[in-house]
Amino acid sequence: MKKSIFIYFFIMTILMTCISGYAQSDAQNVISNEMHISVLATISEIDDDYVYAELYDTVGIDNSVVKLPQILKIKKFKYTYCNDHADSYNVPKLGDNIFIGVEIQDDKTFSISGVAYRTDTVDMRTLNVYAPVDMKNKDCMSEIAAIAYFIRSGGLERNIVISDNAVYFEQDGERTKLYPAEVEDAVPVIYVDENGLVIDDVKQQDVINVLDNPIDQAREVYNAELVFAKRIIAVGIIFIGLIVGIIVIYVVSNKRKSRGI
Repeated sequence: MKKSIFIYFFIMTILMTCISGYAQSDAQNVISNEMHISVLATISEIDDDYVYAELYDTVGIDNSVVKLPQILKIKKFKYTYCNDHADSYNVPKLGDNIFIGVEIQDDKTFSISGVAYRTDTVDMRTLNVYAPVDMKNKDCMSEIAAIAYFIRSGGLERNIVISDNAVYFEQDGERTKLYPAEVEDAVPVIYVDENGLVIDDVKQQDVINVLDNPIDQAREVYNAELVFAKRIIAVGIIFIGLIVGIIVIYVVSNKRKSRGI
């Protein structure tokens, strides 16, 4: 009996762990999966069953790989902000700019796959993801931040890792933290109230400067460290060479003296 109870709880623990891991991996799956279809679009119409969105661009996948219609007919969905902090904000509205992961259905309609967030624009170069202010500094913000960095990279940067409610740029086993950032203006997010209106007093603090893309900064840090390491190695080799040269000269000189040369 005790053995059966133990097995039951063991199986339930494994299942709960898997379910939890899956629920928290949506953003990471979008970033890591090169064949995942992610798009930027603007909602142009909503009816009882579908949301219609005008396609602007795909993110992270070549447009020639997947041919999408100009108007996406998407099964009605809610944004994927966490319900604990954004339940009243999760209903898409006419005119919303959106970043969504989609999958194609047999009837040539689409359904949401991965994440669905509202954005301030559909231009990847300047885009910021809207986030309800109640999510600010909460654990669930890490997925939004990761997606925002991914979009800002043009969907090309897949070395973005979500771990322990933080976001990192990872290269060659080395990690540079992107979020939480030491300064708020490094986060490509704009916070809004429950009605979706931008909160003016934090807007400027939360908008990333295009010229200071944190992914580029992380690469610069990585490259600077790599260059520094190479210089140290080069100096070390030169130093060792000098030492070896001095030893050789010393040995040769002593041999000549011993021969009376």
